[in-house]
Amino acid sequence: MRKLLLASATCALCLPLPAGAQQCLGFGTALTETLSRDPRIDGAEASREQALAGALASYSQNLPQVSLFGQAGLGNTLPLDRTRDDQVGVQVTQDLFTFGQRSASQAAAKAQLEAARHGVDQTRIDVAEGVALAYIDVLRAQRILQLTEEQAESYGRDADAAAERLSRQVITLTDAAQIRARYAVARSDTLNARVEADGALVRLSVLTGREVPCVEGESATGMLDRQAEETLALSPVAATDRAMDRSFALRQARSTVRAATARLDEARRAHLPTISANAFALYQDDPGFGQDQQEARIGFALRQDLYTGGRNRARSLDARARLRGAKADEDLQRLIVEDAVRRALSEAQVTLNVGETLLEASVDARTQLRATEIEYERGTKTLTDLVLANETYYGAVRQETNARFAYYSALVRLYAAMGILVDPVIE
Repeated sequence: MRKLLLASATCALCLPLPAGAQQCLGFGTALTETLSRDPRIDGAEASREQALAGALASYSQNLPQVSLFGQAGLGNTLPLDRTRDDQVGVQVTQDLFTFGQRSASQAAAKAQLEAARHGVDQTRIDVAEGVALAYIDVLRAQRILQLTEEQAESYGRDADAAAERLSRQVITLTDAAQIRARYAVARSDTLNARVEADGALVRLSVLTGREVPCVEGESATGMLDRQAEETLALSPVAATDRAMDRSFALRQARSTVRAATARLDEARRAHLPTISANAFALYQDDPGFGQDQQEARIGFALRQDLYTGGRNRARSLDARARLRGAKADEDLQRLIVEDAVRRALSEAQVTLNVGETLLEASVDARTQLRATEIEYERGTKTLTDLVLANETYYGAVRQETNARFAYYSALVRLYAAMGILVDPVIE
């Protein structure tokens, strides 16, 4: 019975394609096109490229630094010519020992690059979640519009029949006025539903960057139902643990903590010396003695900061504060993930059961409505009975529709929190 109800719910999402209309936008296509054009992803990728450039710059410290130098003398009297001779040369400097400063800098750059990459993945998840919710909202709004139009048409037929019966004085003026009032309210609800449906469609068009004539309900439900049974069978603890391992936002926060830890280590080692090897080749024109000199030298240099005016201490304080902030952000992200997973999982499980119950109720209400219409035509039921049966049926169908789409919206949020929303698209 449950499978039958779910199949009926899925078929209710299959909206007919208007004659002459363009091809409807599928759920996977909407995700793919939005992910390929959203500026937030471009911004995240730019941050990743910046982090990559920083990592390349950090790892370039392993390579020697080659520089060209030269100077030209302005005088020819001693001793100025001894310090301002015309000379040109090439110098090569290679850091040999930095006592952990270089490795800490490289570790920080590597962790920062990892954080930027996870940031791109999380941005893709956020973008996909937004367009998926917009897509489902279009389905919900169009289904509600369809129901309100059906109800308005039903009331229209009843109003025409009531007018004809009133002319024959079969019903009272009060009953006829009641059905006309119901018909007017239904038409007003139809206009409001059409505005909401058009607004949802416009929002989806803006997100995808294309005109959306219609949407495919089966493409959305098919993709979301693919992992629904397995995911909803998880306990809150198991779902949270899986999300903790998969969440790109949490991975980004962890990488940021590692980067901040490495930066603090680098700052603490800033007072340590640096030992480097230096080599240079020099050509010097000595006008005082009328001869040229060429020489090449190689040696070692020790660089040790003795007094920096508090710069190293300030760097350490800044790095320590950044690390504390990164750890706080990691804890916050962990709470956000747990809250999102637990709430979405609970909402999906509850709305699924509610939707099944309401679907059964709507089937019974439809049977009651059809029976009441037949009995009303025979004269064994009053117009009030028909109006109540109509309200009961369409009220149950609206509630079932809202519950069903609340279920799919909860699935989207659950998949996003667990980091698996865009898997079918990327893979």
